[in-house]
Amino acid sequence: MDVWQIGVKISLANSMSPVLALIAKDLLGLKASVKDVEKAFSGWNLAIAGAGAALAGSAIVAGVMKLADGGKSLIDQQDKLQRSGVSLNETLRIQKNFFDNVSNSIPTATASEYLKTFNEMQSVVGIKEAEASSPFAIKLDAIIANALGKDVSGSGFALWRAMEMRGTTISDPEGSSKLASALAQDIIGSGGS
Repeated sequence: MDVWQIGVKISLANSMSPVLALIAKDLLGLKASVKDVEKAFSGWNLAIAGAGAALAGSAIVAGVMKLADGGKSLIDQQDKLQRSGVSLNETLRIQKNFFDNVSNSIPTATASEYLKTFNEMQSVVGIKEAEASSPFAIKLDAIIANALGKDVSGSGFALWRAMEMRGTTISDPEGSSKLASALAQDIIGSGGS
């Protein structure tokens, strides 16, 4: 146990001061009174509070840094969508759709992951179809990742890409969803191999 933990416990349970004074007097031959021991430990309160504040401050800074990292990823995906020809207003509308509709049904998905999936999907099926298929593709990612216990981002896109190469995504969207679900079950059943 560290010295500061002992000090915290002693200052919180003040009934220890008389016991410490007795130990000091009887065992160590010191002539310290209870008040002297209490006075010595009262100076620790400020040091302990300062250490607690420093630890709390570093935790807040770490939290802000995590938020900044998440924001960086989101801005990166927004930029990539714009570079692929999607306007900023359209990008923000797609992001709003994620927060309003998709995030409730797929709580593990993030806005940056959704924008990435949307960007991948629009390269396969076009922008209008990507709006309909991206929630399903990111849901496939979440289901497969949860079942396999590892990151599988892009697996929903890979399934749609394979079906697009067969020519089924645009000609038969409902059949494509059923086929993608069956393929996802196969992936999960085989352990991802």
